[in-house]
Amino acid sequence: MGDTPEQPVDDLAVALGLRLREARLGRGWTLEEFADRTGLSVPYLSRLESGRRQPSLAALVTLATTVGVPVSTLLDSPAPPGDAIRVHKGQTRVVDGLRTASLTHGLNPDWQVWRVEVPSRRSPSRPRAHEGVEWIYVLDGWLLLTVGAEQTELASGEAAEFDARQPHRLVAARSDSAHILLAVSHPHPRRTSCVD
Repeated sequence: MGDTPEQPVDDLAVALGLRLREARLGRGWTLEEFADRTGLSVPYLSRLESGRRQPSLAALVTLATTVGVPVSTLLDSPAPPGDAIRVHKGQTRVVDGLRTASLTHGLNPDWQVWRVEVPSRRSPSRPRAHEGVEWIYVLDGWLLLTVGAEQTELASGEAAEFDARQPHRLVAARSDSAHILLAVSHPHPRRTSCVD
């Protein structure tokens, strides 16, 4: 029995992979350099670029931050320049067991907003960390937010903000799913300094 090559996950994964590859090559980075900068493995990045893998939400934020673009730039085609008002419907995707819909599409590269459904039966994922700040507003349901060693239960109408460099995760706190707005700021590469 011979090995069959992996097929692309779907058209969105292929489009994401092409945009990711274009962003990497536009910066003159090899796949190995990109792996070093993101902390993700070369095989994983290769599968992402070929559309054979979908990234987790945390990996997507890391990738976008590393190449200095909003997550929406990697997920959607840019809107034509000159639009004063952009009206769009969020395209729903499942990422890390969360149903997400991007609500912003690249007008401001420093932040991204999603509408997220945290299913009640979702197994707690391992905590994620990335550059930036996260802001969460609970639209309905109850959310258990863990940041570092601290846990906070948020009810409908409550909000929380935290440094996303701290390990964090989201879990529905009750038997019903939680629906939230999630805003993530992205540090701009020109404003970030690295010290070896």
